[in-house]
Amino acid sequence: MMLKNDNMWQGSVRGKRGRHKGTSSKLDATMPIVQRADVQRSDLRLYTAIAFSMLCILLSFFWMLFHVGGDRGTILFADVAYGVTSLIGASWAIRVVFKSRRWPLRLEQRHELAWLLIGTGLFVNSLGGFYYAYLEYLGFAPFPSYADIGFTLFYPFMLSGLLIMPTSLRFRTRMGLDAIITALCLFGITWFFVIDPAYFAHVVHVSTLNSLLTLLLGLSYPCWDIAVIFALLLLLQRRTQPILYTTFLLIGLGIFSLAWADAAYAYTNIFTGTYQTGTPSIDPFWFISYLLIGLTALGQYNILLHQAYSQHAQGASTPLPTPIASFVAPLHANNIPMRRIQSLLIYVPLILLLGLTVYGETMHDNPDSHYLVVLSGVVGILVTVRYMFATGENEHLSQEMARNHQQSELLRHLNTQLTGILDIEELLEHIVDMTTQQLHFDAAILLLLEDWSTGTQSPFRVHASSTFGKMKKWRFQGNSFLSYLLFGGKPVDLRWDAIFEDTPSEIYQWRQEEHLTNTYCIPLIYQRHTLGCLGFSYRKKRVLNTSDIAFAQAYAEQISAIIEHVLLYKEAQEHEVFSRAMANIATRLNAAVVKPEDIYQLICSEGASALQADYTLLYVPDEPGEQDFHGKLVPLAAYKAEGIAQTHEWPVVYIHEPVAKAFSSLQPLLMKVSAPPPFAAPSSRLTSTRKLRRTSETLPVHTTPSHSFYAQESREQRETGTSSEAESTSLLQKLGEHNVQTVILAPLLSAGEPIGLLVFARSVPLGMYDKQSFGNESLSLAQDFAEQAAIALTNAHLYQHLRSTHQRLQELDELKDQFMITASHELRTPLTSVQGYIELLTQYDGMIGAEERREFLQKAQRSCNELVILLGNVMDASRIETESSIRPELLERVDVRDMIESVITIINPQLRQEHRIATVLVSTHLFVHADPVRLRQVLMNLSVNALKYSPQRTPITFSARLVDSKNGAMPSVIISVSDKGKGISSEDQPRLFQRFSRLESEINSTIRGSGLGLYISRRLVELMSGRIWVESSGIPGEGSTFHVQLPTPPSML
Repeated sequence: MMLKNDNMWQGSVRGKRGRHKGTSSKLDATMPIVQRADVQRSDLRLYTAIAFSMLCILLSFFWMLFHVGGDRGTILFADVAYGVTSLIGASWAIRVVFKSRRWPLRLEQRHELAWLLIGTGLFVNSLGGFYYAYLEYLGFAPFPSYADIGFTLFYPFMLSGLLIMPTSLRFRTRMGLDAIITALCLFGITWFFVIDPAYFAHVVHVSTLNSLLTLLLGLSYPCWDIAVIFALLLLLQRRTQPILYTTFLLIGLGIFSLAWADAAYAYTNIFTGTYQTGTPSIDPFWFISYLLIGLTALGQYNILLHQAYSQHAQGASTPLPTPIASFVAPLHANNIPMRRIQSLLIYVPLILLLGLTVYGETMHDNPDSHYLVVLSGVVGILVTVRYMFATGENEHLSQEMARNHQQSELLRHLNTQLTGILDIEELLEHIVDMTTQQLHFDAAILLLLEDWSTGTQSPFRVHASSTFGKMKKWRFQGNSFLSYLLFGGKPVDLRWDAIFEDTPSEIYQWRQEEHLTNTYCIPLIYQRHTLGCLGFSYRKKRVLNTSDIAFAQAYAEQISAIIEHVLLYKEAQEHEVFSRAMANIATRLNAAVVKPEDIYQLICSEGASALQADYTLLYVPDEPGEQDFHGKLVPLAAYKAEGIAQTHEWPVVYIHEPVAKAFSSLQPLLMKVSAPPPFAAPSSRLTSTRKLRRTSETLPVHTTPSHSFYAQESREQRETGTSSEAESTSLLQKLGEHNVQTVILAPLLSAGEPIGLLVFARSVPLGMYDKQSFGNESLSLAQDFAEQAAIALTNAHLYQHLRSTHQRLQELDELKDQFMITASHELRTPLTSVQGYIELLTQYDGMIGAEERREFLQKAQRSCNELVILLGNVMDASRIETESSIRPELLERVDVRDMIESVITIINPQLRQEHRIATVLVSTHLFVHADPVRLRQVLMNLSVNALKYSPQRTPITFSARLVDSKNGAMPSVIISVSDKGKGISSEDQPRLFQRFSRLESEINSTIRGSGLGLYISRRLVELMSGRIWVESSGIPGEGSTFHVQLPTPPSML
């Protein structure tokens, strides 16, 4: 059952691609707006029509009063003016129909048809006028003639147009009685003054059928006028919009002018025989009537156009004055009610009729006056019947007013009970309970949209209750007939005996359990926003009457406002929590010292608080220095509402996963975690194998897969063969295990580059209905929080960088101090030795033998060599720090065995002195691509360190082996130098190859060195595209092994 609006006068605005018909009291804001130029153009044409009408009327009076052109000129002018004015009135009426089709404002169809009929009647009447003027021009104007056909057809068209005019009220018997009483009274008055004298004065002279038809035709015009007046009275009884009162005043004046002219014409033509075409007291009133009827059509369209413009431009500008506002203003200024005018139209003609009846009986007392007595008796009977109907209507109105008062009190009581509830779930439960318990419906079902921004795919919750059963709740999503109820925007009388192909199984089961037959659904709309739908159900077939529908609509409007206010309150609370979380982050950011770990955890915890999430995860790239993300995202921090969140519980996100796509996005994304099974086929509802998965305590989510987005395997996954179950949806599967249905992925951007990804999720297990999954409405909040979190994360990275830089500077400062101490000690030792031997030679040269002198000089030379090596290391460290690679022309094919043997030759004197054995485990024909000078320097540093840090009589081993290539890389050779010293602990190994780093740091240490040898070696190996590392258990006696890996020359491939 569809509700129908009684306001049939309102037009609708027509767009470029069709017409949007509407009968509501307000125009839809989405329709095309009536332009100011359209209103001004309509005003100009109406002003022109009014001026032209006044000019025609004044000209006709002037012409006929002064007989311009003589009698014949006056007669021809009157005949032509009759046809012209009728044709002009017809053109104005038909033009309104044309404007309704082409202009922005479209009239209701019945309105267009009414003016089309009236315009057709005026056009036919003008044809009769022109034909009669032609007969007058020929000097032969009989009565009757063919022109009377056009004159007579005008009245049926005019009568039909008035009867089908749209009104605000339905036709009632009392309205018809009022119109009939007034019409009969006017007929009696016309009978007394016109019909009775003319008919009975001439009927005795009627001798032929032609003369009788002439008499009846002449008397028919006043009778037609009475019929037209009856139609006008019936139209006024059925009410029109107040803004159209003036236009009906114009058409009323036109009809009464027509009635006067027809009555005067019949009286003078039949009774006195003195009528002559061009009579000033008769003919101009025909012109007035036809022009006023045409002006009424233009005036109505102009007023409705002004109304449409003012509704679309409220407060935008000063309202345009209506051309006929001068007529409307007195009515509104004097506050003349329409009911008083209607009463005057009934009682004034009735009093006149009774007065004429009494006058005729007392003064004439002839048989002719008895007709008025009979007519007065009929009118009296009709007045009595009208009084009975009015009494019944008044009693019915009193009962209706009492019922409305009772319903108003009930609505006020219900509103009082619902106003204090601020929880949306509790409110919905109370609404459906009140519908069944206090409004005495058998059952009630309430549908509430959760996210109306996604259209018909919006999720919505359903609450259902009955007088016998308990509360049931569900949550649905996807297209079904429930979506039609939500977005239809109109009341629907739902018959459950019809088979709905897409009815959810839970709803169908509930309907069968409650034995419901029909449900009347009313949309819940608040300020043009659809909130949901409320259904009133019955177990027996029943059609709601108008009063019940009005009460249900009032109840629906009331709860719509309450639901909207509760939703706004909930939204305000969420914004308050969100603002508090943002303030907490800002406060922590302004703190003097904030550890990065605290910021990471703060982002997750406050993000969960701001968006009311149960799980919040912070992912960052595993290689944060890269501009383009090509690797994977690792969890940096995690939060969960219950328990302690550990980052190792959450999987790594790889680049080919759908979740990783959000990392490169510029705004948050909403993703569904899984796809529940769709609705079952309708035929399966009635089979015995059907299983209902939900009970009254559950709130499942149903979606239609064809209309939802789910995480599917990407094209990269299918091409690489990765498993969707194992990797691509691992994070989504992990969230799905925690009953997460939707997840928000918010990228964190810094200077336009992604630096992290926030994951927000809510756990909505089966049976929980006071919480809903994330929807599109939460994306804006996630965006705002992500912007603040990005600032926090950036500051944490900057703080971490500054802290590590500060620590590095402190380490460098310590290394510098240690280097200065070490350098001063290491430089002083050889210089002291040289100085001592030189002093000995200077003082005791004559006393020292040749052998001792040679020994002193060799020792001084060895100290000088040590000093040269020390200074060379310092110079090399400074030089290679600025070099990025060794020049290609210096790289050549180097035999590894020859290179190791050359190094052994250099250190051979020290080997013999310390009684060591150097073992070489290198096969022949093993080559590397390197700079031989630099490679010898690296091996010398490693060999000298092996001699320094291992006791005498312990062996030193040189080995080399070829390493096969992996993943298409070039083969390489690993050269190893091993000793049997005390070893290097694992804690000391990371800083072993740093500049100025020495494990033996005491000044009085017997092992001298600058701490630059291994650093220089590492840099030289890296410049030759290799790498160096150490292997040691740190156990004394097991020693250490230094490895140098260098590429093989291209000729070995």
